[in-house]
Amino acid sequence: MVNSCKISIREFGPIQKGTDGRFIDIPKYTFLVGAQGSGKSSLAKLISEFSWLEKALVRGEVRITDLIRKNRFKNHYCAYHRISSYFRTETEIAYEGEYYRFLFRNDVFQVEKKDIEYFDLPKILYIPAERNVIGIMEKSGMAKFFPESLRTFWEEYEEACTQVKNDLILPVDEVRFTYDRLNKISWINGPSFHTRLSESASGFQSLVPLFVVSNYLEEIVKKDLSRPDIEPAIRAKIQKAVDEIMKNPKLIDEVQKAALENLSSRFRYSHFINIVEEPELNLYPVSQRNLLQELVRLTNELPGNRLVVTTHSPYILSALNNLLYAGQVGSRQKNEVSKIIPTMYWLSSGQTMAYTMDNGCIESIMNEDLQQIEAERIDGISVALNEQYEQLLDIDVAHENYG
Repeated sequence: MVNSCKISIREFGPIQKGTDGRFIDIPKYTFLVGAQGSGKSSLAKLISEFSWLEKALVRGEVRITDLIRKNRFKNHYCAYHRISSYFRTETEIAYEGEYYRFLFRNDVFQVEKKDIEYFDLPKILYIPAERNVIGIMEKSGMAKFFPESLRTFWEEYEEACTQVKNDLILPVDEVRFTYDRLNKISWINGPSFHTRLSESASGFQSLVPLFVVSNYLEEIVKKDLSRPDIEPAIRAKIQKAVDEIMKNPKLIDEVQKAALENLSSRFRYSHFINIVEEPELNLYPVSQRNLLQELVRLTNELPGNRLVVTTHSPYILSALNNLLYAGQVGSRQKNEVSKIIPTMYWLSSGQTMAYTMDNGCIESIMNEDLQQIEAERIDGISVALNEQYEQLLDIDVAHENYG
């Protein structure tokens, strides 16, 4: 069972009116659509930040007393995603997660624990649009100059590569990924080529880090679920040890962080939250569809998994509608539909939402009757291009008739 989270936002970065005081659902599948600079990444980063804060609070890595300190949330925690400067005097953000409620208003941050005793901890991944930089690099020395969120993703990618035992099949026809552990080199292998990732097409440099890390972390969570969960008494002992670490002023930040990570490793992950910026980057339309299907497949692996995607690709949206339609028709004609789109790619309309960021506002673009994305949202750019073509055609015809 997926617990749907909710968020309300206004006056934050490019988002102005935002949700207009309303909460919007962030269910199992959430798609954020809009032009560049419209605020979809801003919203995705906030979802990532609040998801992490919930987990950190549960594990004792962060204290409420620390979070609510003046400017601590804005200047420290939001600096991770480089969104600290997005706050304004009028900024209001409310987030209702699975275990905590957060509210930022009048430059004050409030945290409230919900009345829940048992916590399912997620593995959280934020995949930034700048990931193709990782595909170009072969040495980690430059990673120290990366923004923190990109550096974290780089570290996950390095670890994921070392765990690729055999060829990993990419969602591109007959293309595979391999990793040379000895020399730390990523390779792309096709029917007629064998090349380093750093020298390959830009589409592979964008796709491989995203796909490799997503697969790896999904496997981590599935393996974790095979372990017995921590008994309440053991959990209490771990919490006590965490408290002692947090209170010890003699520990430098690096030592404190290492000690907390060691204790946190004893907690079991139960689901995977995958937040992906622009999966379509540098990819051919068919490859965009194939990648979306694989992201959906990974999310369908476990009931608690969630996927948040930012996009401005009509191909991604069209593919999304096909998966939603497959889920609807497949509920009645499973065998026939599965021959066209396998069941592992089907989407449930009850667990899927899509929002547009337009002129500073956030609105749903789901057709309530069809339970799919509104067709005009997908075809809008085509309509504009067709209008231009028709105008040019009119001029051309008029010139021929009167020239």
